[in-house]
Amino acid sequence: MIDVKNLSKVTVFINNIARDINFCLCYTAHCKDQMTKRGITTLDIMYILKTGRVDQYQGKGEHPTDKNIHRYKMVGTCVSRDTGREIGVVLLVSVDSHSIPAIKIKEIVTAMWQD
Repeated sequence: MIDVKNLSKVTVFINNIARDINFCLCYTAHCKDQMTKRGITTLDIMYILKTGRVDQYQGKGEHPTDKNIHRYKMVGTCVSRDTGREIGVVLLVSVDSHSIPAIKIKEIVTAMWQD
């Protein structure tokens, strides 16, 4: 059984998923809008997913095709523009111990500068 509130273990799972060469992301319309307004790129998001840490478990999430959804916030330092600023990324993750893989990133809900 996967402990959805063990942030360090969930971090390792998400980092590994994001490093897979076949990994692709879905973004909500809200997320795309916020990324444009804030100057955050898809490369920034990928970097945070690969190297960042899960900072917060935000509880059960909602998704039209999956009821095993949990909402997390990841944070990491943006290095693409030498700003040294932290980015926060809120994402929906499917966690089901009985499926393979047991953890799947469903979509990116939003992204924001942490300062």
